[in-house]
Amino acid sequence: MTVIMGGIGMAVLGAALIVLILRMLLAQAVARDVEATRMRAGAGRGALGQWRVDGSL
Repeated sequence: MTVIMGGIGMAVLGAALIVLILRMLLAQAVARDVEATRMRAGAGRGALGQWRVDGSL
C-alpha cells in the first residue's frame, strides 16, 4: 500500500513539474510574440533613443 501511495505522489509531482515547465514555455512564447509584434509595428525607441509618447504600439 505504501508503494502505491508513493507512486501516486510521484505521479502528481511529475505532472505538476510538467505543467510548470509548459507554463514557463508559454509565457516565453507570448513575450517573444509581443516583442515581434512591437518590432513589426515600429514601436519603441525613436531615432534619437527617446521613447515614443504618442501611444502607438
